[in-house]
Amino acid sequence: LTNSTSNLKTIDETYDWVEHTRLVIQKAIQIQILAMDMETGMRGYLLAGKEVFLEPYETGKNQFSDRISELKKIVKDNSPQVRLLEKIEETIEDWQKHVAEPMTKLRRKIGFSKTMDDMADMIGEGRSKRFFDRFRGIMADFRGEEEKLMKDRQEKNHRIAGRTIQFTIFGTLT
Repeated sequence: LTNSTSNLKTIDETYDWVEHTRLVIQKAIQIQILAMDMETGMRGYLLAGKEVFLEPYETGKNQFSDRISELKKIVKDNSPQVRLLEKIEETIEDWQKHVAEPMTKLRRKIGFSKTMDDMADMIGEGRSKRFFDRFRGIMADFRGEEEKLMKDRQEKNHRIAGRTIQFTIFGTLT
């Protein structure tokens, strides 16, 4: 009976960790969507020159750090994951500083003049792509670790549930 009670408690705890991991993955996806919206908004503005296209960029910019901070709090017990989140935040901040802000400033400066070749040259350099390739890689590492934790926790839950059933059957037969 003690083993069964202990196993049931462990199943509950493992289930809570599975739910925790599901939440972390969900929050990571939201962060990734915010970043992609930022990039899409910036590109739309660069191409069209209309401020309305910057709305997703501005929205993402305003929410990104808060979402990263929120997720850091959730995974505070996992320092490698916190470090990955710091790298993610640093990558997006670098992209904003070195790509998004200079390019939007240039777009405002040149407006619709014939110097759009300058903008095309900057886009052609692929600077934004390099930052987002790094961002996607770090996000993949972060999510991969969480998915591994999810799998490990689910397997542990199944093993314990199986043992609990065996103990219950054996106890009943005894």
